[in-house]
Order: sequence, then structure tokens, then C-alpha cells
Amino acid sequence: MPLGVLEKKADRKLVEGLLNATLPEKVAAEKKAKSGVRRVYSCSNLRCPRTYLKLVKRLHAAGLIQYTTKSECRVGMFAVKKKNDEQRLVLDCRYSSCHFKDPPKVHLASGQSFASIEVEPGQQVWLGNVDIKVASYAMELPAELMKYFGLPYDVRAGDVWGDALNC
Repeated sequence: MPLGVLEKKADRKLVEGLLNATLPEKVAAEKKAKSGVRRVYSCSNLRCPRTYLKLVKRLHAAGLIQYTTKSECRVGMFAVKKKNDEQRLVLDCRYSSCHFKDPPKVHLASGQSFASIEVEPGQQVWLGNVDIKVASYAMELPAELMKYFGLPYDVRAGDVWGDALNC
């Protein structure tokens, strides 16, 4: 779902906020240099063209990627094991993040603050939570920002829709 649709439902300017948070290229380059990150991490298995193309085809079939002829920044990709023996795809966006202003600090309640809540006898306390485990799969990045989140390696249309490469 495009963020523009979500922002209408939430009555917030999500896309405008993201676009306003982008930094000039020179500032982003300085931020990258100061970050101490030598390169983003990708699983070594993805260096095999056949394995990488298989993943790209799965991402394409799931509607999770779009194609372009230019990418200003690339993300790393790897998977981690989940509790149910499935895998979670993780993107290393540390370089991509350098193209954006630092977010405001978030202040969350600690376990100690929850433990110190006192309630008079007979009063009710309401707590709630939201499970956002698949939220990133439900949000589509604005087209203007996609250039900062290129996949690790280039692919050719013939490779994606034609015969698979051999390793």
C-alpha cells in the first residue's frame, strides 16, 4: 500500500516528512564517511547469480520490488532464522540511512517504569500493543526515495524472465 494512502488514513504527512528529511548528496557522502561502515552486509550466498536471481524472482512474485535503471545507494540483504524455523529477510540500510536527517529521539517506557505503576484498589489499567511484524511488507516506498534502496547486485531483464544462470 503506498504511504500516500496510509497517510490519508492516519491524517499525517508521511511522504512529505520523508521527502523533507532527505539530505544533499555532499552531506550524505560526509555522513557515510563518518559512519564507520565500510560496506553494507549481504549474505555471501547471494554472490552466486543463480541463488540471487532465485531470491529476486521470489521478491518480484511477492510484489516487493520494482525495477529501475539507476540506483544511488544499495542495501545489503541477509536472512535470520525465526522461532518457527522460517527465515526473516533483513535489509542492511545503513548507507541508505545516511541520505536522511537523523530522526527525533523516541522516549519509551522502561520495564522499571511499568513496574512502578501504582493503581488504587478497584481502578482498572488498560494496556495495549500493536503487532507490526509485517508492516514493512504493507508499505510502499514513495518513488522519489526508491533510488536510495537498490538491491545489492544488478540484474538484467533477460536474467529475471529468461533462463536461470548457472553458478
